[in-house]
Amino acid sequence: MFFHKNVTYGIKAVLYLSKFDDDEFRSLKEISQALRIPKEFTSKVLQSLTQSGIIYSQKGKGGGFRLAKDPANIRIIDVILELDKTADLKLCLFGFKECNFGGKCPMHDSLSRVRDEFFDIIHNHTVKELLASGWFRF
Repeated sequence: MFFHKNVTYGIKAVLYLSKFDDDEFRSLKEISQALRIPKEFTSKVLQSLTQSGIIYSQKGKGGGFRLAKDPANIRIIDVILELDKTADLKLCLFGFKECNFGGKCPMHDSLSRVRDEFFDIIHNHTVKELLASGWFRF
């Protein structure tokens, strides 16, 4: 359950945009500088999140990016799956796509519990909850 760097960047970008209560747009430059992410990566991530409807973008003077949804309606899993379409949430320590039910490995039950708990966390927690924790400082 390791994700591409763009997933981390995407979650940071959504969190950053979530901290603003207004409907103002934030520029690509502002977002990339605030998050210390290269502009090229920031641009790609924001484009993907715009296509998915998580972020809204506007071109031209006064344009930029803002959230398209209420942070309470953006689940962490939504951001992950949008930015990593190959994300395999069915972790197998040995890289198998399916368990060999004829003989489970000795770690199968323990890893299944961890995987299920992780999936529950990213599926049921929202951006608003992460932001409300106060842990993120930009």
